[in-house]
Amino acid sequence: MVNIITLKPDETPKTIVSTVYGNYSTWDTKASHAWKFGPAAWNLSASHYETDGYLRNNFMERDNFFANLSFELPHDFEIGAGLSVSDKENGNAVYNRPDSPYYKSGDPDADEMALGGPGISSRLLQGALAWGDGTVTEDENIAFSSFGMKKFESGHIRTDFRIWNQDRHEVYYDASDSSKKIYERDTKAEDDNWSFQAEAVFQLGSHHVETGGEARRYGWGDQTVRYIDESYFNGSINFFRFIKEGFKGQPDIIT
Repeated sequence: MVNIITLKPDETPKTIVSTVYGNYSTWDTKASHAWKFGPAAWNLSASHYETDGYLRNNFMERDNFFANLSFELPHDFEIGAGLSVSDKENGNAVYNRPDSPYYKSGDPDADEMALGGPGISSRLLQGALAWGDGTVTEDENIAFSSFGMKKFESGHIRTDFRIWNQDRHEVYYDASDSSKKIYERDTKAEDDNWSFQAEAVFQLGSHHVETGGEARRYGWGDQTVRYIDESYFNGSINFFRFIKEGFKGQPDIIT
């Protein structure tokens, strides 16, 4: 998920840089810049966040970038486009309770499904032990947006278009030996999803009138299994093939 709060550009350039340090070796650093110069306006934003996390194997590192450029055109038209990118890596929390032979008393008690990995832990022969330290999920998100607007004295007409993709890479390690890989897969979690919106907003005397509509396409792409040690998984009906072979995407699941 890309979530960056940007500055609103005006004729006075604004630049903000901040960094915060907290518990669990947590760093949160942000930088943003915005300026409106003549008919052009832009804002840029970037951030870096990293933490060791509260739970066992609960680390995270995330980088975000956002850029938006707009132009005011003759006859009260305005157009613009934006790009946002996010790259995140997080450790999937490891089962850490006293009934585990790999229990670490110095870390908080935790279940393995606290972060990520749905459908995997229940198919492992180790049961509640699930995966081990070093198990990690990487997410890459990229989105492009654009808009066009016509302004009137009493309101405006505006259209917005957005398209985005998300790629995910996961690697799972043995609970007893964090150097032993047991499962690896790639997933197109979001596959060329898009939305198109249009609205008209007008003030007619003492009446405020709005109308609009949206078209959209949601779906996901293929999941590819890069590596599997079958001896770690049970043969549950309908699920073992999914874990072993991955699946074909459904790009038009919602339109």
